[in-house]
Amino acid sequence: MVQNPQTNKQLTAQLGQLTTLVANLATTVYNLASARGSNPPPVAQQAAATGFTLTPGLTAGDNLIDFSTKNRLALYKAGIEPLLTAFDLKVEQLVIFEKELANKVSSMGWNKGAQHITTYKNQYDRTIDIMPKYGQINHLTLKATYKVFVKESGTCGQQYAAENNEQMWHCINNSLTKQAKVNVLSNCKDYEINNNRVKKIAAHLLYKIIMCLATLNSNTTGPSTLSKPP
Repeated sequence: MVQNPQTNKQLTAQLGQLTTLVANLATTVYNLASARGSNPPPVAQQAAATGFTLTPGLTAGDNLIDFSTKNRLALYKAGIEPLLTAFDLKVEQLVIFEKELANKVSSMGWNKGAQHITTYKNQYDRTIDIMPKYGQINHLTLKATYKVFVKESGTCGQQYAAENNEQMWHCINNSLTKQAKVNVLSNCKDYEINNNRVKKIAAHLLYKIIMCLATLNSNTTGPSTLSKPP
């Protein structure tokens, strides 16, 4: 037997009953917590108690991305996952690596908003997105930008840009073959930053070095070293 659809008046009445029920349940939970001496802090205070951290293992105090939650932890894991194709620094794979990383950067939002980490002013004061145009900004100019989000004392050193950087460099490094990592490591001085005696990696500098290495003679044996990165 087909029932007649409920009227707006009936739906409004049911909504009011549900609202009252939820309010009563919330009051009951609060009273129980109070009776046990464990009053829950307001939501705003709980949010304020979440502190900055670069990885889930460092979760403590006030963090911007709460890695203790499943959704945020899944976001971090997705960010550091390697690309589909392992990159060996060979020029034949250069386009594949570049395209796959560009897609990853876009999907993770590392190139979007005020906390992006891929767009900078080059030596000619032109705005350059390093993903497709890494050759249009020299290494010296690019290196001058790392303090903003790689150093903890930087203006974005404890904001999303720093977290984006952490995920991006892990993703890039995880996408390299074993031999490629050896070659890249030979140039660590060009992308590693000394932050209070702790070595930190700038993702955009790492990307720049990798792309430069990949354009060298692919027949070179042993680790390739850039004496002076372009």
